[in-house]
Amino acid sequence: MHANLVRVGRTSITVHLEAWVLRRKEMLSILVTDSNFTYVSIDDHGQPQVIKRDQPPISA
Repeated sequence: MHANLVRVGRTSITVHLEAWVLRRKEMLSILVTDSNFTYVSIDDHGQPQVIKRDQPPISA
């Protein structure tokens, strides 16, 4: 799996994810799926809330 941050909005973030596989007896990895996932920050009532940006982003 590989992940890249695409965008940070006011209430959501979008992350691009890719899944690669190395099959038996193969020399090169093959991309099996990729997609953009959008996550929305919600409050205790299930409503979108502003993402706090007072700290630098964490990289993995």
